[in-house]
Amino acid sequence: FPTNDTFTITTNGVVRFTQTSTNSTFSATDVTIPSRKFSITGTGFGSSEGDIVKFGDTESMSVGRIYYYSGTEWVLVDADAESTSKGLLAVALGEESDEDGMLIRGMVTLSSDPGTAGDPLFLSTTAGAAQNSAPTGTGKVVRRIGYCLNSTNNQIYFNPDNHYTVL
Repeated sequence: FPTNDTFTITTNGVVRFTQTSTNSTFSATDVTIPSRKFSITGTGFGSSEGDIVKFGDTESMSVGRIYYYSGTEWVLVDADAESTSKGLLAVALGEESDEDGMLIRGMVTLSSDPGTAGDPLFLSTTAGAAQNSAPTGTGKVVRRIGYCLNSTNNQIYFNPDNHYTVL
């Protein structure tokens, strides 16, 4: 594909791929994508492969930390309270949600070590973090968010469960 030009491919008016020097878009009707391949990410905080959204107009975010969407902005999660643990979760990929994006599912490198490879991961009582054991104590929120992929490089598979329990 050209790197400094814009072009469009259309097949029978159904599939369109547009490439510019800064981004690519794909639109279609009734298209099936049989599989997607995600690789374990690099070691830099916020390194990712997966589903990314860009909205919420939130700035000064901590890269590689976990946030929830309040309906107007992204706020650090915290398993100490239901209000900061429910709803849409994502990992910050940069300082600005609208520009850098928020990973809602996929492979990502967190800013702190969540556990041992293979461990299931849960929201932590440390704001924006994950841990390899469910929080305990009255009022704590238990919500599984994925699995640890590497014991030393903070790499995880992020796939937050839609269900949670308040102890």
